[in-house]
Amino acid sequence: MTKRITSVFFWFFLGSCLFASIAASAEDFDDEYQELIDDFRSSLDDTTALQEQVERADALHDRIRQYRRDKRGDLPKEELDQLRDFAREVRSFKSVVKVVGQLGNSADISIEAFDTVNAQLELEPVVLQQFESGLELVRIDVGGYGSLLFRNPTPTTYTVIYSAEGAEQSGGVGSADCESYSVLSGLYNSRDRAIDNLVFSVQANKVGVKACD
Repeated sequence: MTKRITSVFFWFFLGSCLFASIAASAEDFDDEYQELIDDFRSSLDDTTALQEQVERADALHDRIRQYRRDKRGDLPKEELDQLRDFAREVRSFKSVVKVVGQLGNSADISIEAFDTVNAQLELEPVVLQQFESGLELVRIDVGGYGSLLFRNPTPTTYTVIYSAEGAEQSGGVGSADCESYSVLSGLYNSRDRAIDNLVFSVQANKVGVKACD
């Protein structure tokens, strides 16, 4: 009888330790993600800090996915689904960093993914201009940093030729993916360029390669 009680206690103790380990790991992921959120605004003025954010988000995303694979037989489906969604949000955060921070000339993120992450970041996109194609020119200010982006709420992907009247920069060529935010070739990314006073012209051409409809 004593051996049976000891055995039951051992398995109960082992299960409790396993549950505590799982809970602790999930809390660690939450804490790391919150640190990324907290560091986002201060990193925008420093390209090196932005790149570090991307790398940290990449590493966290990979660890969450690996943890989910390792615990596939231990966790209920609901928790596995939550981990899957959490990994997706961390990946979306990385895209927000690249788009708002304009790391690269072809970064983009879906409006849906942006909105999911922005529930935490609380950024305030302001529409500066709207065009016949449905494209919108949007500015996002964060402290002393301003980022100018295309927002394309339509189900059509466009290639875009744009220019700004009276600006030192001649303009550029880029793409505006369907239902996404996209960078403007990284040319206009600071309040110092007096973005509010610029009038942009846009030539948008439909692309059949990718569509959201």
